[in-house]
Amino acid sequence: FEWPLKERNNFWSRVKQENWPATWISAATTNNEPWCIYLSEVYITHCLKIIEQIIESIGSFVSDKIS
Repeated sequence: FEWPLKERNNFWSRVKQENWPATWISAATTNNEPWCIYLSEVYITHCLKIIEQIIESIGSFVSDKIS
């Protein structure tokens, strides 16, 4: 979805002010303003690893309860 310029700027300011990990959110800019803000490959990989850990943990929990 495209955000209006004001919302993009507000979001980008929030990312910077709240010290979100610099490698997680990226932006293409026009005239030094965010034009397209997107999740980085680093963040996507991090999320996938967390999901895998959750699935493995649930599997271990269920396995322990069944045994």
